[in-house]
Amino acid sequence: MNITLPLLLSVGAMLCWGVLYIFTTKLSRKVDPFVTLFLFQFTSILMLLPLSPFIHQPIDAKGVSSIVFLGGVGGLIWILFLYATKIGSVPVVIPVTNISIPLAALLGIIFLHESFSIYKGISIILVLLGVILISFDFKALRVLQKKFVFRGVTPAFFAGLGMGTYSLFSTFLTRQYGWYNSSILIRVGIIALALAVIFVRRIPIKEIPWRYVIFAALVDTVGFAFYNIAITLGELSYVSVITSSCTVVTVFLSYVFLKEKLNRIQLFGFLFSLAGIILLQLK
Repeated sequence: MNITLPLLLSVGAMLCWGVLYIFTTKLSRKVDPFVTLFLFQFTSILMLLPLSPFIHQPIDAKGVSSIVFLGGVGGLIWILFLYATKIGSVPVVIPVTNISIPLAALLGIIFLHESFSIYKGISIILVLLGVILISFDFKALRVLQKKFVFRGVTPAFFAGLGMGTYSLFSTFLTRQYGWYNSSILIRVGIIALALAVIFVRRIPIKEIPWRYVIFAALVDTVGFAFYNIAITLGELSYVSVITSSCTVVTVFLSYVFLKEKLNRIQLFGFLFSLAGIILLQLK
């Protein structure tokens, strides 16, 4: 496998998503998560549509319905993620979603017949250990307090599990129907879900911080396009590892712009998780 192009695309997606999570956090703390999801995903579609005359990727009705449905599922995962960042500390909840990395690697090995090595096995253990150290309040555990999991960790954990499973089906469909179709139709599914909930719950759409919406849409559009192209050219386990390193970017930016940081035990957990991410790239 020629890894140069998938590597560059994956690094580009990593940087974009690292910045994206700061903007979506800002949005979710100002407006309802469903409104946040609708706004920046709809804006992303508007940015992608001008490319349609130049990209020809055939797709049938089955492909359209499958990708749109996957987008709806992805929307549920996004809501868990946005809720986690809304109620929790970004340097805590973002690394917890790294649980998606070993899951994606395992699914890639089992269903996509990708390569396995001892490095992948060790990396899975490191990432899981890192998630545990980041997630639990060990001071509360020592005195047997009821709340010994940091706020936002539970939805972030389930979002991470969803991301890992989602990436498998996304890879199947993107490789079959093309990165552009996937990028557009997944967003259609997400928007349909968000609009349905907004309508049923009668959530008002007002006082929108448009600068966050536009920047979130821009980095999401570019990052998701890079990711979709990368998984068509390279292994899912390889690409997902690099793109998930966006947690490094997000944790750094959250310290600079949100003034949020990790405690000492969580910092060790973050380093364990990062070591697992790096190790997973080794053959």
